[in-house]
Amino acid sequence: MSSKTILSILGGLLAYQAAALPAPQALDFDLLDALPPAPTPTIATGVLSQSVVVNTASILASIVKDIAMPTPTPSSYDDYNDYNDYDGPSYQKTRKAKRAACGPMPASSYTYTTPVDTPSDFLSDATYSNAALSAVTPDGWTQTFSNLNGSTSAYYYLGYSTLSSYDVNACAARCTSKTLCQSFNIYFERSPANSIGANCTTSTSQTLLKCVLWGGPITPESAYNRGQFQGQFRVVIAGSNAYTKTNYFANTSSPGYDITPLGAVSINAPLDCNGATTYMGVRMFNTGPFDPSLCAAACTATSAFDIAQGLPSTANPDICKFYVTYQLLKNGLPFAQACAMYTQSWNTTYAVNNGNYDGAGNHYTIASSYMSSNTTDAGVCVPATTINL
Repeated sequence: MSSKTILSILGGLLAYQAAALPAPQALDFDLLDALPPAPTPTIATGVLSQSVVVNTASILASIVKDIAMPTPTPSSYDDYNDYNDYDGPSYQKTRKAKRAACGPMPASSYTYTTPVDTPSDFLSDATYSNAALSAVTPDGWTQTFSNLNGSTSAYYYLGYSTLSSYDVNACAARCTSKTLCQSFNIYFERSPANSIGANCTTSTSQTLLKCVLWGGPITPESAYNRGQFQGQFRVVIAGSNAYTKTNYFANTSSPGYDITPLGAVSINAPLDCNGATTYMGVRMFNTGPFDPSLCAAACTATSAFDIAQGLPSTANPDICKFYVTYQLLKNGLPFAQACAMYTQSWNTTYAVNNGNYDGAGNHYTIASSYMSSNTTDAGVCVPATTINL
C-alpha cells in the first residue's frame, strides 16, 4: 500500500488518512484542534419543556456527499459549512414566552419549595440530596454521577421536560422513547416564580424538577453548570443524578455490518500479514447525536469513492471492511464521535487503545466504543507469496 496523507474537514466532519506508522491509530492532535465546534444548543427558558428534532437522514446524506466531494485544502477551512447540507437540529419552544412584566412563570408540577428562600438554603436542603441518593438505577442503565450541585452540558442536547416527583424510571422512559437518546440528567433547579425584568429584578422561587435528554454519554466532568443569575435572582441546582444506557447500540447493527461493544477502548491494529497498514483513517462527527450508523455510512461511502478513484491504485483500491466508532472525550468532556476505518477486521485482542495526552496536557479518552465488521467480507489478509502463485 502506498503512503498517503489526506486531510478533509467538511462542515463538522474531519477526515484523516495516514501512512503506516509505528502507532497507526494514534490521535492527530493538530487535526482535532482544527475540528469546527459542535453546534451550540438553544436551551429554552421560561417554559416547562422543550423538544429537539434531529434529522438523521439529512446527517447521513451530508456525510455521504462530503466523502464524494473534492478534498478542501487547509487554506479553505473557513468554508467548511459550504460542504455541509445539514443545518442542525430544530428546536420547539426555544424562545422564552412573552409574559407580563413581573408576571407569574409557568407553575412547576413539583410543589415542594425550600422553607427559607435563599440559594444557600436550597443547596443545603436535605430533601433534594435524599431524593438523589435514594434513587435506584433503572435496569439497563449505568449511573454516571450522583447528588451533584451542577447539571450536565454533555454531547448533543435533545430537550427537557419537568417531573412532579424524583422519578428516575419516568425520566429513563422519556429518554428511551426519544430517538438516539442515550443519557439523561435529572435534577432540582431553584427557578424564579415570577418573570424577571427591569422593574422586578428578583422573585420568590419555585423548584423545577428537570429531566434533560442527551444524545451521547454523560460524564461527571460535564456537570459544570451550577446555575446563573437572572437579574438579581440566583438559579442553583441540587440533587443532580445522571444515567447512560448500557451498550445502547449492542443490538442495533447497521445493514451489512455486525456490532460488538468495546466500552472505553478502541482498536490499535498491527500491520497485516504483508507488513502493510490496514488503517484507512478516521472521521470525526459532531453535528448530531452519537450514532454508529454514521460510521457505517462513512465506511461504505469511502469504499465507493476509493473504488471510483482507484485508490491506492486501480488494481487494489482501499475497501473499508471494518470500523470502530466511539465518543471521544477531551478532559472528560464529550468532544466528537470518532470513526476509525480499516481494510481488514481485527478482534478484541487489539482493543487496547484507551486514549492519550496531547502536548498541552489535554487528556483524550474513549467512551461508548463499538466495532463492526462487514458481514459479507470481513477482510482476510492473503500473504503476498500466496497471491503470486
